Amino acid sequence: MKIDSLIVKYAYPMRFTVTLLLTFWVSIGSCYGQNILSFNDYIGLVKENHPVAQQVNLMTKNVDANRMMARGQFDPKIEASSENKRFEGSNYFQLNQAKVKVPTWFGIELNAGFESANGIYTDNSDNLPDRGIWNAGFSVPLAKNFLIDERRAAIKQAKVFARATEQEQILAFNDLLQVAADVYIDWQYNQELLKLAINGVDLAFNRWKDTKSSFIQGDKPAIDTLESYINYVTRESQRIEFLQELENARLAVENLLWRDGYIPLELEIGVQPDSLNQSFLQGQMDSLSLIRVALIASHPELILYDTKVESLQIDNRLQRESLKPDLRVQFNPLLATNDQSLFAPYNANNYKWGASLSYPLLLRKERGKIRMTNIKIETTQLDAKIKEQSIIQLLDTYENTVQQTIAKNELLNTNIDNYFDLLRAERRKFDIGESSVFLLNSRETKYLESQQKLLGGLQKLLQSRVIYLYYTGGLFQTI
Repeated sequence: MKIDSLIVKYAYPMRFTVTLLLTFWVSIGSCYGQNILSFNDYIGLVKENHPVAQQVNLMTKNVDANRMMARGQFDPKIEASSENKRFEGSNYFQLNQAKVKVPTWFGIELNAGFESANGIYTDNSDNLPDRGIWNAGFSVPLAKNFLIDERRAAIKQAKVFARATEQEQILAFNDLLQVAADVYIDWQYNQELLKLAINGVDLAFNRWKDTKSSFIQGDKPAIDTLESYINYVTRESQRIEFLQELENARLAVENLLWRDGYIPLELEIGVQPDSLNQSFLQGQMDSLSLIRVALIASHPELILYDTKVESLQIDNRLQRESLKPDLRVQFNPLLATNDQSLFAPYNANNYKWGASLSYPLLLRKERGKIRMTNIKIETTQLDAKIKEQSIIQLLDTYENTVQQTIAKNELLNTNIDNYFDLLRAERRKFDIGESSVFLLNSRETKYLESQQKLLGGLQKLLQSRVIYLYYTGGLFQTI
């Protein structure tokens, strides 16, 4: 059976609140005739609609934008210029130039262009055919920037950025789902506590009513009536306290429920969580424990450190290029024009070439940058080792916590059975007049407290499993 179980609440800027009904399907269970918001449905809503999920999608778009920006460094570039001078009716010079440059992955820059120059005062170097001249060629670095340059480094950094963003997305979802699972388990725990408190209030109220009836009939003293009433009031007070805690837990759950990342949702009155289940996430934890070494090696936080090191190594490699001389060679074949055509026959003897060389003498600035980058690399690697050891320790801690809590809960279960046997025996004694209301209330209170302790143990067990999965970095894939 399916029902609507959430309400959308959207607050407008003028504090005008509109309440709408959001229809979505959830599984239904039977618990005091109420509707159940299952853990899987709840986590599904959080994954799809929480603002963090929307932010993660934006991170993907940011990766695409960064990749486009890096590739843009290889975009062809068009340049054009025109310079004219006329004075007192004389055309001193008119210089026109247009060219296109095409960078390539191997550091070679291809270029082609057209130049024209005329006038009575042009430089000798600017003397060109009347209709101009075409040129094409290339420029290639022979030392510095031959193996890597800023363009190629930007492409490599974009790939590293994409890997890092993927891990950041996993970590963001892990953080969100850890909080979501934790508050849901709190909601379950407080719901079970309230049920236990209601049961205790019912028992105390019925005993108070029976004691009053026995007092009126002359079978019980007045002190027993007062004793049973005090017990009833005490348990009613505890029920109110648990109800308040349940409402707070419910609000924490609602705080994580959104629609499309912008509209907060409210739970309908009467919606309850699943019951606490000792086997919750047990299979997932057992499976991941078997491959823990591989999990640590592929942990998102450790991969992030790897990407930081990789990014620094790219910077280091680029900086080492600055230790080489900047030697660049250019060669441009020239294609003349004539009065009959803009494209005269090509002559292999028409060309322009050149070479340039520059080299810092002391290289102190360059060597200083390389040293600083090497220090950053070593520091990041040490941080990664510290983080790895911290993850191992945390996994050991919570694995041990889970095992010890299971053992403790088994003892608490045994105690519940023992307290129930004592309570049953005390009731028999009470029925034959060999016990008192005080002793019966005490036995019953111990029995209820033992159940409460077991609920606390279950809460700790389930939350410890969630945290264990969280520290493996695989919580997002397992729930």
